[in-house]
Parts: sequence; C-alpha cells; structure tokens
Amino acid sequence: MTRVRARRAVPLRATPSRGKRGFAALAVTVGLAVGAAVPAPASVTDPTPEGRPASDGWWGRQPAAAALTTAVRVRIVDFAFRPRRIEIAKGTRVRWRNAGTVSHTTTSTTGLWDSGPLAPGETFRRTFRSRGTFRYFCSIHPDMTGKVVVV
Repeated sequence: MTRVRARRAVPLRATPSRGKRGFAALAVTVGLAVGAAVPAPASVTDPTPEGRPASDGWWGRQPAAAALTTAVRVRIVDFAFRPRRIEIAKGTRVRWRNAGTVSHTTTSTTGLWDSGPLAPGETFRRTFRSRGTFRYFCSIHPDMTGKVVVV
C-alpha cells in the first residue's frame, strides 16, 4: 500500500515578473483544483472514418448521457412483486429478479411480454419505450400482480 502525504497549500502569486505565463499557470492550477473541465467545441465537423460527422468530436463515441441506461429493479419474493407498482421514465429498463424459492413469471396482461418461468436467482429485463400503464402478473401464481407506469 502506498502512503500519500498531504501537501501544504502554497498560495500562487501572479507577479509582474511572471507575465502572461504566470496568469495562465494560475488559471490552469485554479481550474484543476476545483475540478473544472474544458467543454468540447460546440461545432465539430471532423468526419468519422465512415464519412459521418461525430456528434461529440470523437470517432465512434456517443455523448455520455446517451450511453447511460436507467434501470429499475423489481424483486420477486414471498409470492409478491416488490415494489408492486413502479413509476419510470420512457426508455427505462426494468429488471425482475426471482429472489424467491420457487419459479415465477412476469407476464403482461396484454401480451406485450412474457418472461417464461424464472427459476430462483434468474432475471428478466424489458425496456419500456412508450408511455402508459402496463399491468403484469405471474402466470404460475395469478394472484401475484404488479404495475409499471411510464411517464
């Protein structure tokens, strides 16, 4: 294990003898100290190898916000879906995990999806791309019901 010693903060002074370089170094140091990031240019016209313009200036990379997928987890335990009702945004992925001791399903009441039997420990995922209320149940134990509300 490496031990890191804390450094004592030394104030930087922009003196006339440092000139413009001193001010630039001070600005960079202050920017790094507060965690500032330099934004990418607003208009990037570098073409990708396929000839399409890159959306963020780097070939083949998507913006960080598009790369993140929101996921919501629902546990199946004690012959119930927990939570029983969830409210999510459009484009959210829901993951059902069978945390019980017997097989269960997650089946849409309108036939949109059916996980098939999920053995204990197995999961099923579905991404909700449209708004609405989606009711579901366990086809093995029809008294088990749940609801996904997409806003």
